[in-house]
Amino acid sequence: MTGPQLITAAAAARRLGVDKSTLTRWIAGGKVPAQRTIGGQWRIRATWVDAEMRRLALPVALPVAKKATLAP
Repeated sequence: MTGPQLITAAAAARRLGVDKSTLTRWIAGGKVPAQRTIGGQWRIRATWVDAEMRRLALPVALPVAKKATLAP
């Protein structure tokens, strides 16, 4: 049995459209439920991020395409 999918603070911040430092302040202020890894990194449940995106009516972020280069 696997646990909930956890994502990095950087990934959660990107999905929510905020800077990682903003998300870290929200975590420290108790506004975002998060867990620390043994190495001290923050992890947030992907389901929480998805629920917040729905609550705030944020569009789903699409993957960023690689920059196209024009042939000479």
